[in-house]
Amino acid sequence: MPAKDALRLEQLHNRVDAIHHNLNTADKMRLCRKILVNQFLMKKSPEWRNMCSSVIGESESTLANIFFVSADVSEKVFELMLEMITNYRQMRLKGQRATKKVLKDIKCQADFPYGKLKCMRGDITEIELINILSEVNSKEKSLAEMESDLVRLKEMRALQSFFAKYSNCSSWQEARERYPEFTNEESIQGFRGDVVRGKSTERFKSYIQRAISFKATDGTFKEGVTIVNIDCLTELCPSLLDEKVPQFKGCEIVFLDLPKTWSSENLSHFVRMVRGMNSRKNVDEATFVIFPVNCSAAKTIEQISLIIDTMNRLDKAFHLAYYHNSGNTTTGYCVFDQLSLHALGLTLLYLYV
Repeated sequence: MPAKDALRLEQLHNRVDAIHHNLNTADKMRLCRKILVNQFLMKKSPEWRNMCSSVIGESESTLANIFFVSADVSEKVFELMLEMITNYRQMRLKGQRATKKVLKDIKCQADFPYGKLKCMRGDITEIELINILSEVNSKEKSLAEMESDLVRLKEMRALQSFFAKYSNCSSWQEARERYPEFTNEESIQGFRGDVVRGKSTERFKSYIQRAISFKATDGTFKEGVTIVNIDCLTELCPSLLDEKVPQFKGCEIVFLDLPKTWSSENLSHFVRMVRGMNSRKNVDEATFVIFPVNCSAAKTIEQISLIIDTMNRLDKAFHLAYYHNSGNTTTGYCVFDQLSLHALGLTLLYLYV
């Protein structure tokens, strides 16, 4: 009898017996890896996936994450994953709580969900996987923290890869050397999620274009530009600017990309700080050009209302603006501009990219 049929028959008998063993996630991982080693010489193929699916009795799409950890990771990572799953079944992981389903189970053991293996797929190095799995097994990190860290790593790597490609650099290291002011982690982490499957939003493309333009400027212009990475709400003050930017003489125009988490109080505080710095430099007035967050229409309208109420209350001159790519204008945005913003009595300031 062929090995595939023998294994399938064995599992069918197991499933119909009154006393039987249900395969858990770790068992399925070991079984798929054993079949891959013994029957397919560690070469994954559609035939291997089909055989594993038939033996286990679940569809190939359901077992996709099991196939990944069984075939695409090293022996060291595989063993660490099995250890993590064992700890999960025994409720030993950091922050783990028993669910009602587990408490009703006669063995009181939780089976590891396939979906939690998905975060390990993608552009993650073996060393990174080993380190983070070791931290989970030693209770330094919870499963939720592991998933969050791995997602962050992949999102940052996607940004780095796209930045290097879009700026015509051969690698991220070259991009860091050519554009040091624009490639530090603090500068690009705000764009996390902007690159998906190698495709970027216009917002991140505009950021890279600014980096390229800045690099192309002559030395005289660069000497007049200072980039200061600070928290505008907690660190911005006249004494800090005097120290970091001694040539600062006040500002007559302020461009602000309004963070989506800012409240009216945050915006008021920022405006008052700018007003105080200008007062010290004998600058009477500053005009604010404010960019609402570029996401859902509801959130944008919410931010627009916040800006209008706050700036009118402070009696400050301001304009609303957003970056506009004339080649990618959608009907939805045109209707949004004409109906929503004009209904508020506003005129948009377009910055074309």
